[in-house]
Amino acid sequence: MVETLLLIMIVVQALCLVGVTYYLMRRVRAAESSAELLRHVAGAVQQGQVQSAEMAQQLRGLAPLGESLTALRSSVAGMQGQLEARAHVEQQAADAVGRLERVLVGSQSRGAAGENAVEHLLAQLPAEWQVRNWRSGNKVVEFGLRLPDGAVLPIDCKWTGAELLERLDAAQTPIEARRAKDRLVTAVVQRAREVAKYVDPQTTAGLGIAVVPDGVYAHCREAQAELIRERVVIIGQSLLLPYLLLVFQAVLAAARDVDLQRLNAALDSCLDSLAAAQDEVQGRLSRAMVLIENSRSALSANLAEAAAALGSVRRLAFELSQAEEADTPDSALSDAAAAGVEAPTVATARPLPDDESLGG
Repeated sequence: MVETLLLIMIVVQALCLVGVTYYLMRRVRAAESSAELLRHVAGAVQQGQVQSAEMAQQLRGLAPLGESLTALRSSVAGMQGQLEARAHVEQQAADAVGRLERVLVGSQSRGAAGENAVEHLLAQLPAEWQVRNWRSGNKVVEFGLRLPDGAVLPIDCKWTGAELLERLDAAQTPIEARRAKDRLVTAVVQRAREVAKYVDPQTTAGLGIAVVPDGVYAHCREAQAELIRERVVIIGQSLLLPYLLLVFQAVLAAARDVDLQRLNAALDSCLDSLAAAQDEVQGRLSRAMVLIENSRSALSANLAEAAAALGSVRRLAFELSQAEEADTPDSALSDAAAAGVEAPTVATARPLPDDESLGG
């Protein structure tokens, strides 16, 4: 390339010299002195030769640059070949991944593949949290999470939507993409609704989880509002484990709050009972004790009056008996003498007890 450029510049210089010569020749014809014109021509030719030599020198200095450009062109060509080969390899890898996805997600073994994935995730949780083949009514769900309150959170795999996802990715226009997405969301919602049959208000947490592929979940988030009304939540495979941990922690915190509330309610009830008992002691029981004390005092006074009355009656009876005994000895002695019988001896009267002994 450098030689070609040098040749082109020499030709241009030659043409220029020819043009100058032709011009000067015309001036020679018109001029009166041909010698002066020849000197001018010789000077111009000599100057052109000098310029040609300088240009040749510059072109020889550009020769390494041309070699560098040639090497650079070769390197670019090699890099282009490598990029083409890499693109070919990446395309082959993408095709292989697509075939693998169709095997795992779009064939009859998709259910088993999804269950294996969920099994691997649940195996990272404590054994007492894990539930397998749990029966809810007459239905059996493959997986579940045992919550702190004893309820079970049903978990089912819905490994669906791979073909529709491929159509969505292959859509060329926004309208086609929207239609493909609508079909994908509809298919996922229909499959996710099947999880609602495992929800039992008596034994479950009140909702179920449908696990879907991450790529499908990215396009179906808007269906959450519709499914939550049917007690179902859709979760991507990569989000399942943190979501389960979050639910477990939330239920555990709620259970602790409930226990504290029950304890506070029991304490309040005890305090109310104690206050009511204290009011009863200070109220009706206190009045009853006052009434009993008044009754005891009145009864004691009545008993004292009765004892005094009995003492008076006894003294009166004793006096009467003494009076009768005082009249009996004279008549008894006369009768005994007439009959020849010894008269009885009159006994000394026993003193009457005092009032205090009666009262005792």
